[in-house]
Amino acid sequence: MALRAAQARARKALVDRAAAQKLPVIRVPKFLNDGALDAIDALGTAHALVHGPPVAARTAWRTQYLNADGLARTQAGALLDRLVALAKDVDSEHFSGNAKECETRCVELHDCGEGAGLDDPTHFDSGSVVTLDVCLHEADAGGRFQTLEEDGSTLEHVFERGDALIFPSYKYHGVSRVESGRRRVLVLELWNGEER
Repeated sequence: MALRAAQARARKALVDRAAAQKLPVIRVPKFLNDGALDAIDALGTAHALVHGPPVAARTAWRTQYLNADGLARTQAGALLDRLVALAKDVDSEHFSGNAKECETRCVELHDCGEGAGLDDPTHFDSGSVVTLDVCLHEADAGGRFQTLEEDGSTLEHVFERGDALIFPSYKYHGVSRVESGRRRVLVLELWNGEER
């Protein structure tokens, strides 16, 4: 009962970082099938043909901005709409409902090799309202999605091929170092601006 009351208060102030830590990460297992995941990989290939190889954001971490020049919208509009609808539905049910009128801010494809990680315990997606991640490929070891919880503990989340994770963008999150293999994840953020 106390947890529900705390979550209800947190929903009213979604962009408040302290409030966002009280809200859960929602996992939707196997939201996308292999065909949809292959379509995302094809977007990455199409992006590289036009914009060159992925950008190295940090050690062994490459990022492609699939919404550049409207690529995600024009080549995978139905898939993008499906992902946005899921993020908005989860926000309405579990968070603030503030994403109802939001648009896509970014669609990123993250390719993480050995040594890659996002180990800043207070990283958050500033300026966005809701973030949705889709697992295309799990690392063989490491590369686990984690959140810093309100009590100071780190929570590791189950995140398998085809799964979607949806969370308030201001919730602290990161990725443990990839020890072996590759981790590929699609990241979509919604915000209160125009679709990019």
